[in-house]
Amino acid sequence: MKEINQKDTIDKIKKEVTTALYLYDSNIPTWKSNVRRAYSLFKALLIMCITDNDIYSIEYSKLCLQVNFSLLYERKEIANYINFELFK
Repeated sequence: MKEINQKDTIDKIKKEVTTALYLYDSNIPTWKSNVRRAYSLFKALLIMCITDNDIYSIEYSKLCLQVNFSLLYERKEIANYINFELFK
């Protein structure tokens, strides 16, 4: 089984977020794929990084800032996609 490298995963998430925003702003519908990948990697990283002693909401916020995930919520359509399609 391949080990998850935190720094590499953070870099991958940042790249997916940046690409998703570029595609969305360019009116290219494949942005959803990048958002899905970013979201999946983000969830995996959360699971791997948060320990029993951590406060989830604080660690979630820190990680959101680190990977620029919050930038996705600046676009209403992307935010709705995350909240209503990916959170199912």
